[in-house]
Amino acid sequence: MSSNSFIDPALPPCPIPPYLLTDILLHLPDLSLLPCRLVCRHWKHTLDTTLPLRRRLFTAPPSPSTTYDLNPVFRTIDYHLHAHLAARSHHTGPLKHRIAFRLNNHSFHDSYVADTFATAPAARRIKVTLCGGFWVVEREHGVTVWDLMAGLDELVKERHERQDGVQAPAARQLEWDCTQFPFAGFRIVAATSEEVHVKPEFLNLWEVTRRISRVPMEAITAPPVITFDVEHDL
Repeated sequence: MSSNSFIDPALPPCPIPPYLLTDILLHLPDLSLLPCRLVCRHWKHTLDTTLPLRRRLFTAPPSPSTTYDLNPVFRTIDYHLHAHLAARSHHTGPLKHRIAFRLNNHSFHDSYVADTFATAPAARRIKVTLCGGFWVVEREHGVTVWDLMAGLDELVKERHERQDGVQAPAARQLEWDCTQFPFAGFRIVAATSEEVHVKPEFLNLWEVTRRISRVPMEAITAPPVITFDVEHDL
């Protein structure tokens, strides 16, 4: 089937032959493929229908597996949990107002990753754990980047607001920005054909743990050693 089968015939033909366009795109870095979907309908069709490119873009549908790769876009996220950064309200607002994606120190539009899955192959169920709590994200068609970040957001707030079954007073509710608590992505802890278990990574996880758990500083003796398995995550 031609890669231009579903392109509007009223459009001019793509100046690059389909086989050559696919080869060119396959040689681009993973994150550079994201904005390529918005170049034109020819490029979008090629990226949306070519399986090797869909795997690189984290848009391939779920398939049975026990080995998963995490979407590298998580390494580009600035994650805020701060009231006046969230739609200028007195409460933590919609997640889309508190997440920014960056590539080479430049922000890029969230529509680039709107349809991308959190893992490759896509997982239908992902369990996030942090500070003794967990949150499960389930999607029949695959958990997306936004789904997983929303699950982390709920877990962070739940851990802070309801320690020992007691809700924190409003004055003590957690607020942070990405400068205080840089988000560094996720780490896969375990995976089965039914579920992927991940933990969020922060560059100062010790302070994040203290703030989320509301543990006095003197009760924590030393920060843990944090290592990042870059090859595995990317």
